[in-house]
Amino acid sequence: MNDAASALGSNFGLIFVVVFLGIWLGANALVSVTGGWRALAQRYRTDLPVMGNVFRFRSARFRNFTNYNNCLTFGAAPQGLYVSVFWPFRISHPPLFIPWTEISGRRFTTYWWFERMELTFPRVPGVTIQLRRKLAEEIIGAANLPQALRLLHS
Repeated sequence: MNDAASALGSNFGLIFVVVFLGIWLGANALVSVTGGWRALAQRYRTDLPVMGNVFRFRSARFRNFTNYNNCLTFGAAPQGLYVSVFWPFRISHPPLFIPWTEISGRRFTTYWWFERMELTFPRVPGVTIQLRRKLAEEIIGAANLPQALRLLHS
């Protein structure tokens, strides 16, 4: 018994790291599936670096009340919207690049105290991204294209 406790004690650091990494990987995968990032990545995954005007450490809500708080990077390029997660959370969350022509928007609605725009993706039904009004206007204004600007007036 004493030998088992001694062996556990001497390997505690290794056991802790393995358990922590397992929980980290599992939690990231669960959030990716629940929020819809995985579904978006199946269609819009990219290996390109962020393009256009960049908005770092921003927040958004995905489906099923999955919140990404202050860990997202958005890029507003003429061709589309770039979205990525801060590197420690990138496991199960590859960067996305979504053409403006494949994004639909709903008018601003109030959720709690904040006005939000809900982005939908006809080719990935059931997945939504909600952006606070200020961020949505910044991103869409930075793109400055009819395809993006139509989202403000849909």
